[in-house]
Amino acid sequence: MICEIYGKGSCSVALVACIHGDEQIWINVIEKIKLEVPKEITLVVIIANEKAKTENTRFIQSDLNRVFPGALNGDYESQLAFILKNILQTFDYVIDLHSTEAITEMFAIFTKNEAFRLLDFIPLKNIVAIPKILAKGKSLIDNVSCGVSIEVNDNEDIDQLKQMLNETLNNIVKQIQTEINKDYYHVFDNCKEDIAFENFVEYKKEFIPILYGAKSYKDITCLKAKKCAKEELVALLK
Repeated sequence: MICEIYGKGSCSVALVACIHGDEQIWINVIEKIKLEVPKEITLVVIIANEKAKTENTRFIQSDLNRVFPGALNGDYESQLAFILKNILQTFDYVIDLHSTEAITEMFAIFTKNEAFRLLDFIPLKNIVAIPKILAKGKSLIDNVSCGVSIEVNDNEDIDQLKQMLNETLNNIVKQIQTEINKDYYHVFDNCKEDIAFENFVEYKKEFIPILYGAKSYKDITCLKAKKCAKEELVALLK
């Protein structure tokens, strides 16, 4: 694991990249972000699974985002999860950075109502909630006080990603909500049918596909979601 600290502000923000070692688009983005850290925050940049990154593989022994809270006597990723949880549990905000082969718009994922505090600052349109019955408490964002995952296509424009993160950090500093109008989605099941879908486009009025085309999930075709109001998600995640 690589952990770097920038700034000495009163608000603590963590950017976590390479939870999966083959999701490396964020490395170049972070290198740019480090040069423009607002003085009002302490920014910690973490390259989580450095060994998997070096080998350009998703993980070494276990999917790191499926083994939290981890264990010191566990396998390689379980030990990493245990260390990460202890580092990040006191942070004001944690942003978990991911990428996918799926052809998709950028979107944010959250699992707890506390994350709305951070989501308000992130200039992304699509916001996806995964409830406890599916999330199962095993991901990074399940194990921090206020965490959000951001998912983008592997070939997304680096400058656009940098702009999005810079705007997020500046919104946090100023405590102002983004002006982006948000669409909220509730994941209620997985789809295993071998059918072609288009992400975020409703399929036969049955569900909205999310992460169709992601090769890392061998046993499912996509996530099934429904569009809903923010208030519905608050009640769902209680």
